[in-house]
Parts: sequence; structure tokens; C-alpha cells
Amino acid sequence: MAIYTLVMAFTMLMGAKLGDMYGRKKVFLIGVAVYGVGTMTAVLGPNAGVLLTGWSLIEGCAAAAMMPAAMALLASSYPGPKHRATAFAIYGGIGAAGAAVGPMLGGFIISELRGRWVFASELILVVVILICSRMLKEVGIDASKRPSMDIIGVLISASSFVLIILAFLNAGFGLLIVPVMLVLGLILFLCFKLWTERRKRQNKTPLLDFELFKSKTFSFSFVTGPISQKFICMICTSAHILCGS
Repeated sequence: MAIYTLVMAFTMLMGAKLGDMYGRKKVFLIGVAVYGVGTMTAVLGPNAGVLLTGWSLIEGCAAAAMMPAAMALLASSYPGPKHRATAFAIYGGIGAAGAAVGPMLGGFIISELRGRWVFASELILVVVILICSRMLKEVGIDASKRPSMDIIGVLISASSFVLIILAFLNAGFGLLIVPVMLVLGLILFLCFKLWTERRKRQNKTPLLDFELFKSKTFSFSFVTGPISQKFICMICTSAHILCGS
């Protein structure tokens, strides 16, 4: 789960920007398809190394593309502020419920069936989403105003998020390097914010517009989006323990 989280942190903003550049629906469906590849790799993997590659690396990158695009598609489907807030509340509620049910369901599947059935169930969801993809409406993008990828911003932000997450993941082990990682992560995050402001002054599209956090709807979705991923993470963590089964 830790590697999955780190991969998501490293690629999340880049995945969101790809949605701005090429279309949220297209990036979302590509992410779903790649997620299916990762799930299939985990199901068929002969050992723990292949399982981790499918689950942590491939699925982590796919989730980083899917989550921002999914929130953008959800927002575009409910243009009114009241309906949009309700939609995000339901989205967050389902994620929170999944996070609560995940460990119990994962334990049941492993004890009664096999650990790899967890990943097989994900593959079913991938197929259902792809079949129902025609119901999704693309968010309009002006090709003449298509933003470019801020590579420097990607590297600074990714390094910042990885260091901060590593610090929290190792906080309970009493390691002296944990405060150093946290401070370095926060310093890099400040550098990322300053870099973003510089790009805005140069009339260049930033990787992340911090003005968005003034929107309550965006802030809520930013927090609840990762919660919904814990449903899969908690089940898969249990499955990883018995990956050889």
C-alpha cells in the first residue's frame, strides 16, 4: 500500500494536467484500461514481485490519471452549485463507507476464497466502467488554449509529496530522518508554490492553480477523492499478505 500511495503522489498532478491537455474523459478511460492491465498483472503474477508491479506501480499510475479526471467529469455532470455539492457529498460518503467496509470484506474474501479474487473483482469493475463509458460526457476543451506540461513543477511537487508521505509513513518508528524528510518536503512544497506563482506572472499555465482551493466544492473533492481509493487499498493490502495463495 505504501508503494501504491507513493506512486500516486508522484504522478497525481501530472495525471490531472494530462486531463486538461487531452480531455478528462479520454484520460479517465485510458486510466481505467491501464488499471485493468495492472489488475490482470496482479491476478496472473507468479510471485510477489509481479503482484507488486501490477498493483503498486501500474495501478498507482492509472489511479493518478483516473481520480482527477473522475472529479472533473462529476463536476461537469452537475453544473448547479447545489447539485454539485450533493454529488461530491455522495462521492465522499461512498468512499468513506468503502474505507470502513474494505478490511472486513478483504478478510472475508481471503478467508473464504483466495487472495487473488480481490484483484479479479477489480477487473470486473473495470469491464463494467468501460462498457458504460458512453454515458460519460466529455468536458469541453479549447484546443487553441491547450496548456503545456510544467515538467519542473511536476518534479518539485512530486518530490515534495513523496517526502511528506514518507515522513508520515515512518513517523511511528522513531527514525531521526523522519523530521528531516518532513521539513524538506514542506520546503519543496513552498518552492512549488513560489514556482507556480512565477509561472502565473509569466502568463504560463501552472501545474496547480492554488486559487482553486478557495472553492469549497474543490477543497471537499480534493480531500474525499483519496478517501475513496482506500476501499481498494485496504482490501488489496490484505490480499498482498497472502499473495502466494
